[in-house]
Amino acid sequence: MARTKTVTQNKLEENVYKTASKIKPDVKLSEEEQKTWDMVVNSMKVGFFAEADKILILEYIKLQNLSNRAYEELKSENTLLTQGSSGALGVNKLVATINQCAGTMATISQKLGIAPSARVRHEGKVKKPEVVSEFEGMLD
Repeated sequence: MARTKTVTQNKLEENVYKTASKIKPDVKLSEEEQKTWDMVVNSMKVGFFAEADKILILEYIKLQNLSNRAYEELKSENTLLTQGSSGALGVNKLVATINQCAGTMATISQKLGIAPSARVRHEGKVKKPEVVSEFEGMLD
């Protein structure tokens, strides 16, 4: 029967996770912004985000709000195309705003480690238990 070696976490690291608290914003947030903050911060373990990450999280929240406002305005205008002064049709500028926000938010989510691909890379660093043969010590 094969034995398994269990990989244990460093005791210091365990204590840090037990005593750490979730980061809090330095500025007053609206109710909607606070929901987004909580969603981002609660998506990872306590201690994952550092104080320096606050700036990126707040920027992510601003971009999400801007994107939401642009989307609501686009819905009220009910048009994806606009006609310029020369008569040429073009894409509504609100669509470009939404797309730019989405692209920048994707970049920030990678930097924060909350994007799915970033989480997979982070979780891939976790060591898996090694299978050890019961005859390992006999060969030496």
